[in-house]
Amino acid sequence: MLPIEEKIEFARFLFLQWGKELLKDLTVRRYLRQLEEGIKVSGKTMKDLGIDRACALCDATAPEGSCCSRGLENKYDVVLLLINLLLGVDLETCASRTDSCAFLGPKGCRLRVRNLICIEYLCPQLERSLGHDALVRMQTATGGELEASFLLCDAVRKKITS
Repeated sequence: MLPIEEKIEFARFLFLQWGKELLKDLTVRRYLRQLEEGIKVSGKTMKDLGIDRACALCDATAPEGSCCSRGLENKYDVVLLLINLLLGVDLETCASRTDSCAFLGPKGCRLRVRNLICIEYLCPQLERSLGHDALVRMQTATGGELEASFLLCDAVRKKITS
C-alpha cells in the first residue's frame, strides 16, 4: 500500500496525462454530473439533520478526536483522488488536528468525492441521537452519491487502462 503522499502524486500524474480526455468523455461527464447532484442531496440532508454540526463539534471538542481519525486518508485510492482533481479539489494534506484524517480541514472534509466509509459511517452516539427515521433518510440520501461514485470510478479506471 502506497503512502497517501505517493497516491496524491500518482493521481496528479494521471490528471496531467488523462485529465482533458476524461473531462471530454461523455460517460465520465454524465457520471460527474450525477455525482455532483448526489453530493448536493447528501450534503443538504446532512445539514438538515444537523449531522455536519454534530461532527464538527465532536472534532473540535472530543479529546480523542472525531471519527475522521488519523490514517483514514489511507483508505483513499488513486482513482478517487484523481476524480477529486477532475472536480477542482486541491489535494494538499493539512489535517486540522494531528490525530485527524489528512483531508479534514477546519470546515470538514476538503474532498468532494469521499470513500464509502466516510459517506456511510455515523458513530453509535450520533445514530442513537438521530433515531431510525433520520438514519433511513440519510442512507436514502447518500444512495445517489454512492452509486454515481462507483460508476464514475469504474468508468475512469476503464478509460485510463484501455
